Amino acid sequence: VKESAKLLLKTLNEAKTEEELNKLIRERFVIYQAAGRDGEGKVLFTGYYTPLYEGSLKKHGPYRYPLYLKPKDLKVAYLGKFDPSLEGEKIFYRIDSSRGEIVPYWSRKDIVQGGVLKGRGLEFVYLKNRIDRFYLMVQGSGKIVLDNGKTIWVRYAAKNGRPYTSLGRLLVKDGKIPEDKVSIQSIRKYFQKHPHLMDKYLLQNEAFVFFAKGEEKGGAVGAAGCELTPEVSIAVDKRIFPLGAPAYIQYPEPEIDSEGVLVGTRKKARFVFCQDTGGVIRGPGRADIYFGEGEKALRKAGHLKHIGKLYFLIKKES
Repeated sequence: VKESAKLLLKTLNEAKTEEELNKLIRERFVIYQAAGRDGEGKVLFTGYYTPLYEGSLKKHGPYRYPLYLKPKDLKVAYLGKFDPSLEGEKIFYRIDSSRGEIVPYWSRKDIVQGGVLKGRGLEFVYLKNRIDRFYLMVQGSGKIVLDNGKTIWVRYAAKNGRPYTSLGRLLVKDGKIPEDKVSIQSIRKYFQKHPHLMDKYLLQNEAFVFFAKGEEKGGAVGAAGCELTPEVSIAVDKRIFPLGAPAYIQYPEPEIDSEGVLVGTRKKARFVFCQDTGGVIRGPGRADIYFGEGEKALRKAGHLKHIGKLYFLIKKES
């Protein structure tokens, strides 16, 4: 995979025309198409981005919703060590001291409403909005513009291991938003009009993410350990596809007008690298494209939910 990535970069620099590039790709690489959903090659592409949120290192005024550092009592067991047939599987747990038993780690409701982590010094930055915190956990990392003028990164550190429930799916099921209108933007608008219903829906998602403090400089870092590049880095299921692998994607990209409204789609194709993973990116029929930072990136990422194709380029045996 490493040699394939280097060869692709070399090939892209050498080719003077699209025809020459096509010829060199065919000469130098074996192309594998992702099996996709049901083995038909259909891959659902979605988008993600780095959110920018206002925050404070102290709880005061509107800054009321904390992000948490990883708790010391959150443990992980790699099941492959106990049973080879479970290789790659893991569970997240804590030890119930009253019973001396392993139990699932605390749920979102336990943490947010029950306050089970209060008093441990885990809260390190506070946001203005519950929905901001929810989507920051979905994205896995973000930039916080502090009220003291500084900027810090927060990055994924761990999760509680509880099941993830899609907020959009819940709202569609209850008839709150039409299925063809679901996006991050439409969900935000719904809760702006119905803030009293926010906890009812947010707490149905038991999953909860813990963060690590980041530095002021740098960008979002993916699971492969490198800084993500907008529209070039994608997230895949690393149990199936190797991180670092060069790939080629074809998909319908949303066209957004100056008001942020979806006006259509256009066919898009580009070379990318598999540099990240995601909690909901599971199986050979899913891929997530990184679109960068801020509102412009959100507009593209929030509207992308289309079927495309995913190909991997592996260097031929010499």
